[in-house]
Amino acid sequence: MYNLGLYGYDDMELEVIKDLKILIIEYYEDLKNERELSQTLKRMMVYYEEIIEEK
Repeated sequence: MYNLGLYGYDDMELEVIKDLKILIIEYYEDLKNERELSQTLKRMMVYYEEIIEEK
């Protein structure tokens, strides 16, 4: 597991999970569009690629 430093927010647990899912996907999409990544961001990108299934 990798600590992404992202958190979902809401009063209901299910909504927190949905919010976190959206944040992770948005951050992943942002990183995919970057031309150069630092070593830390490259490691995060590898983790994202392991946990995100693109359709």
